[in-house]
Parts: sequence; structure tokens; C-alpha cells
Amino acid sequence: MAIPQGQQQQHDAWEHLLGWASLVGTLLAGAATAFLAVLGVDISLVVATGVLSGFICFFFLIQAWWGRIYRQDKAENAAQIAAQQPAVPQAAIAEPADKLPGIVTTGAGLAVTVQGVVLGFIFAFFKEEAMTPTVKVAVTSLAFGVAVGLLLVNVASISIPGRRTRKFASLLFTVTMWTFTYGLTCLVGSVM
Repeated sequence: MAIPQGQQQQHDAWEHLLGWASLVGTLLAGAATAFLAVLGVDISLVVATGVLSGFICFFFLIQAWWGRIYRQDKAENAAQIAAQQPAVPQAAIAEPADKLPGIVTTGAGLAVTVQGVVLGFIFAFFKEEAMTPTVKVAVTSLAFGVAVGLLLVNVASISIPGRRTRKFASLLFTVTMWTFTYGLTCLVGSVM
């Protein structure tokens, strides 16, 4: 939807959902890193939590950059369409079929599958008494990622009709990605 010149685009909380989630996630992971370091827990868990904080911050920066170039591309595309077809009303330009539910369902299903396979390997190769606290945190993170990924598959398979549901689906996928990253980082840290 083109915004007339001189008018500002209206933003609401849904537009900033991932930004706020990233800020809160970065702060929580950073505070958890400091807390774990003060407690003197296994260094691999401290490092993995610090890496998670950095990853969330990096994700936020990429998301913000992507949003900026997305808006620029969208404005350029709208200008090109308007220049090529000035007589066609904006409402007559058909939107392509929404493929997002299928894409999100496939991506979330892949994330769930990979996390499930990693969990299977953990339980196949680690005995209960051989699991360090870092591996236990990794298992918990991966299991939580599987649960959130399955929730995302469930809601995305129904429909993603608009802006709010797209933002919510994006948030769920982001949390799935964060838990997966944290679980893998914990595992790598525990075997090093």
C-alpha cells in the first residue's frame, strides 16, 4: 500500500514485536551470562550463554537492516508498477497467492526435525551420569525448541492471513532458532 508523500507510516506494537523480543532476549541472556559467571558454573555454559546473547543481538541488527531494505525495495517496486501501468487502479493489482504458511510450516518442521535428531544423538551417546550441566541445559533448550517449533507448525498450517499473525509466526520461528542455537552451542562447548 503506497503512502502519500508527506505522510508518515503508522507503526504499532506488532511492527516492533521482534525488536522488543530481541532487546529483552539480549538483556536476559547477558544478565544470565554474568549471573552464571559469578556463580562459578561450568565455563562452557557461561560461554554458550554469552554466545546466545551475542547471537540475539546480531539477529536484531540483521532484522533491522532487512526491514529497512525491505521498505526501500517495496517503495521502488510500487513506483515501477505505477510507472508501467498508470491507468490501473491500485486495488486491481492482484497480490500473488500467499505461500507464507507453507514456507513457515516447512521451515519450522525442518527446525523441529533437526533438533529432534540432535536430541536423539544426545540420548544415544550420553549416559545419564555422563551428562554435564551444560549438556543438560542443551537438552532442555533443544526440547523447548522442539515444542515451540511444533506450536509454530500447528498455527502456521492453519493460516497466516495478516500482519499480526505474520509477526507472531516470525516471533515463534525466532524463538525456535534461538533455542536451537543455544542448545547446539551448549553441546559444542561441553565437548571441547
